[in-house]
Amino acid sequence: MGDQPQKVKEQTKGMMQQMRDKAPLNRKQVLGLITLLTGGTVLFVGGGLAIAGTIIALIIATPILILASPVLIPIGITLFLGTAGLLTAGATVLAFLYAVRWIYRYFTGRQPIRQDELEAARQRLIETASQVQERAREYGSNVSGLLQSGSKEAAPGA
Repeated sequence: MGDQPQKVKEQTKGMMQQMRDKAPLNRKQVLGLITLLTGGTVLFVGGGLAIAGTIIALIIATPILILASPVLIPIGITLFLGTAGLLTAGATVLAFLYAVRWIYRYFTGRQPIRQDELEAARQRLIETASQVQERAREYGSNVSGLLQSGSKEAAPGA
């Protein structure tokens, strides 16, 4: 039993030595690791300070917000609706410009973005529509056949 931990220690030592032998760290990798660790630490500490600052600001600002809420809520709603309207208008203009660009490139013969996907979707849509039409015809003929046979049976007994 006492021999087991020693054996594991030797195997671990052997694996670590093999890793060092196979992949020694060069200067560039060491500097990259140091930069990564430093940057990660700075971001982690900065995030913590931002959260702490936000909590402190909310603690200090809550009484002011409560006292000024009859004024701030309508202002906030107005600002929200105005911002949402401007963003929606901007997104609509961008979508329009993109659509015009795509149509222009389509008609001038240049390969529009994802035209092959559009053509494949168009073909699938045409195939699906024809399948639905065929099934509707089959269903319609089955229903009309049932109605005719049902009316023949109902007429003599009436």
